[in-house]
Amino acid sequence: MAKKKHKPHDAFVKALLSDPVRAKIFLLRLLPPAVSEQLDLDSLEAEDRIHGSGGGAERQLDALFRVRLRRPGRAGQDALLSILLEHKSYRDRWTTLQVLGYLTAAYEAQRAARLPLRPIIPCVFRHGKGRWRLPDVRALFRSGHGPFLRYIPTFDVLYTDLGGMSEEAIGQMGEAWLRSALLTQKYSHDPTALMARFERIFTIPPEPGAGNFLQILMVYFSRLVSIERDAFRDLVHELPEHKQPNVMTLYDSILEEGIEKGIEKGIEKGIEKGIEKGIQKGREEGREETKKQTVLTGYKNGVSIEILCLLTGYSEVQVWQILAKAEDAEQA
Repeated sequence: MAKKKHKPHDAFVKALLSDPVRAKIFLLRLLPPAVSEQLDLDSLEAEDRIHGSGGGAERQLDALFRVRLRRPGRAGQDALLSILLEHKSYRDRWTTLQVLGYLTAAYEAQRAARLPLRPIIPCVFRHGKGRWRLPDVRALFRSGHGPFLRYIPTFDVLYTDLGGMSEEAIGQMGEAWLRSALLTQKYSHDPTALMARFERIFTIPPEPGAGNFLQILMVYFSRLVSIERDAFRDLVHELPEHKQPNVMTLYDSILEEGIEKGIEKGIEKGIEKGIEKGIQKGREEGREETKKQTVLTGYKNGVSIEILCLLTGYSEVQVWQILAKAEDAEQA
């Protein structure tokens, strides 16, 4: 099975879905009306990660939610189901098999907890170059297996391919922040196209679900497009005048104070360790030290935990561990 690629795209989607209001709106637009109309999306809650049976290994899901149905179950009890969301930024022919593994582990977790089994709706959200069709499990087998395909498990997946979605369709999304997110991801592999749409992406009015989205979007955009500060300022001048100071301030605080200081300190420590332990090991530790210094410096400058996770690839637990260790060192 293809190994999951660690890129800013996954971190961006996870940051979006970390806010309950944004997650509700995102799923409302992703799910077909025949499904969403039966769900009480106000009850949406993020579920814990799935623990598989193979040595207790944790399944690295992009998102898993629990939601109530609008109609009650037997004896008037809440009827629940789960929504599993897998995000792909590239073409992976093994995606359906990967989702099958997630489903099996999730149902096994329900059984092990002695809970009534509840349905799980698998969703795959893909963005990337061009249109791509998600293969069925049976399509993964070579020709000549026809008589035996009836024994291969198959299931439906709600598949959204952003690469095949037009800008007009994205423009019809009701929420400005969601349009900005989808437009950015649609052209995430084309920096020139992204910069050409800068004004459309960053003109976001305050609205439910926006929250700290502008900050998250700014970090993601900066990781997709390599651009000097003066050139970025020229792009900002395309925005409505009242938006310019806020966007430029975010750029300075997140990128200059948070990242550049962290990188500078990380490189210094990386070089020192490289001299002591060898160039190769020094490079590896230098990269890790860069990320740790980014966490420490960014946090001191008011960068949120969500953003720090997005910048470094660390989990929230890892970020808090780094901060706690630094605090202990200061008090020692």
